[in-house]
Amino acid sequence: EAANALLKIFEEPPKDTFIFLISDHPYVLPATLRSRFQQLFFSFVSSQILYDAAVARVQDRNQALFLAREAMGRPGILFRRFEGVDVFDTDRFLEIWLKIFEAQDFHVRVSYADEVLGKVSDLFRERLTNFLHIGGYLLRDVFFTRYGKEHLMHFLRFRERIQAIAQSPRATSVFEQRLLDSEKALRLYVSPKNIFEHLILSL
Repeated sequence: EAANALLKIFEEPPKDTFIFLISDHPYVLPATLRSRFQQLFFSFVSSQILYDAAVARVQDRNQALFLAREAMGRPGILFRRFEGVDVFDTDRFLEIWLKIFEAQDFHVRVSYADEVLGKVSDLFRERLTNFLHIGGYLLRDVFFTRYGKEHLMHFLRFRERIQAIAQSPRATSVFEQRLLDSEKALRLYVSPKNIFEHLILSL
């Protein structure tokens, strides 16, 4: 309904009105909406620039490196981190990912659904998107660990727990595919809770 309402506004905009949509996930917008916009793509800011800004702010080089990597080329995320805002719930979501891999019982894993998705249904998709995003960073660190590139790790302070995950090549190969499948399912508007449960069941 919201998409249809927007479509009507875009087809017959008020006089002297300019409408801007800003998104880092434009593919989730219906094609009927995207087709009515002139699309402009902006490059991400280099990690070195963000790192320099972080060093100037926090002094600690290791912390600055972590913040610059977490920002993924987006200055706004870096500056919100300076203000104490964990944009992606990184620390909490990473801890949940680690617990999921460490838990032997499927029911224990599934029990984290409420913590990941929260209580507000309108935010389920956004929260699951962030959770998958952190999972991608965890997967990257697993590969860095496996191939002796630990100095490139994002979550260096969790090295030992990530090393344990890296001991199972099959688990991580399945993890990589399931992350991709989950992101695709989100774009197809599959229920976030179903996506989460399928992802956990397959690990």
